[in-house]
Amino acid sequence: DANGATALNPAATGRQVFRSEEAPPLVTPGGVVVTEGDYGSQVALVPITLDRPHDEPISISGMTFANAGGLAGVATAGSDFVPLTGSVTIPAGQTLVQVPITVLGDTVIETPLLFGEWLILQVTGVSPNATLDTSTFFGVGLVIIVDDD
Repeated sequence: DANGATALNPAATGRQVFRSEEAPPLVTPGGVVVTEGDYGSQVALVPITLDRPHDEPISISGMTFANAGGLAGVATAGSDFVPLTGSVTIPAGQTLVQVPITVLGDTVIETPLLFGEWLILQVTGVSPNATLDTSTFFGVGLVIIVDDD
């Protein structure tokens, strides 16, 4: 019809049945592994992908988990990484954006959670034309920081 819906087998029922628009693309935060280093900093690029290109830009907002409570094995803002809050956009027709998170080196021996300390990127929202995929690691991005001390 003029609104872009497609009639499905109208002859079978004598009336038109319309399919709803295609489901919105899934936004999936990914993970990356970096070695901490003893000094300085390095940038970990956390991928956020769409399961297919979309004809409109997709905005994603988020923040790094600060770990103010000192959970063992979870990276702490300020000493393990530079905290980050903000948003990124996947342009129309694209399927990937990378979120740069600065990881800080040190000589402290830290207790790993699994393979290293976990730096968690919490996705706090996606634009209405997309859906957050929570089936993959609860919809969070992850940087595993391997302690080299």
